[in-house]
Amino acid sequence: MVARSFPRKVDKIMSVDELIQKLGLGIACGFSEILVESVASPGNACLGSMVFISARGELLRETVKSSQASIFVVSEDVELDNQSDYCYILTNDPLAWYIKAINFLLHKLEYNHISNLAIISDDVVIGKNVSIGPGTVVERSCVIGDDSKIGANVFIGSDTILSEGCFLQNNVSIGSIGLGYHTDIDGYRMLFPHLGRVILGKFVVIGASSVVVRGQLKDTNLGDFVRLGNLVNVGHNVSIGKNTIISSSACVAGGVAIGEGCNIGIGANINSKIILGDKVIIGMGSVVTKNIASNSSVFGNPARAIPTMNNF
Repeated sequence: MVARSFPRKVDKIMSVDELIQKLGLGIACGFSEILVESVASPGNACLGSMVFISARGELLRETVKSSQASIFVVSEDVELDNQSDYCYILTNDPLAWYIKAINFLLHKLEYNHISNLAIISDDVVIGKNVSIGPGTVVERSCVIGDDSKIGANVFIGSDTILSEGCFLQNNVSIGSIGLGYHTDIDGYRMLFPHLGRVILGKFVVIGASSVVVRGQLKDTNLGDFVRLGNLVNVGHNVSIGKNTIISSSACVAGGVAIGEGCNIGIGANINSKIILGDKVIIGMGSVVTKNIASNSSVFGNPARAIPTMNNF
């Protein structure tokens, strides 16, 4: 028999009142002495579970009624039923509060194991609490920041810099050589040397089997909190602003500049040397062939503005 994975029991059992005292920014309504014993979704919760509900109105009431949870984290402006056997936690950003609560209630794993099957150059600088998986290769003069986690079979090319808290999943390639070449008068294709680095900002996440190519005569830069899905390709000399998300199977060609807070959908393709402003949304499977101004939403092949598109 396969053990049920949820509800997930917490490592620190405490009352709702105690939890709110620890985290702040929440108000208890109802039976606040109840203990938080597990976290779950409304559909797989049990007594003692704390869940998050984004719904409002009648849908909120139906979800609460159908769930076996005891604690419900909801928006502070919802209308509540008068119940004494469970508790609401009211906050202005329920999902953010719920994530903070999970991180507080569950012991953080200390990723400080470096596999003896990893190949690491002697001059690599490795910070505190770093994990490096088996089969990973880290070439010369790299810097790996504190609290970074590197999966199995990862390649990190020479001179790469990972700031603190980076997470590279399995089979990622960072700092590899790209496709830049020049065809001479005899028709011979000359590979352009890639002399630049890859620099990852703080808390960057790179999905499995993704590739980030080193720069040629400048660096490839990913800003703080950038997140790449699985199978994403980022070409040479690319810069990506902080808090940008690029979904799985997207391809960013060389020389592209992407602003802050952008969302790039699954399978999108961005042609070389394109400039995207801040908070640009690129729809799933789109092909971007022209520069996109800030706060624009585009979709299609070629990608064009769609004012009514709010997400990807």
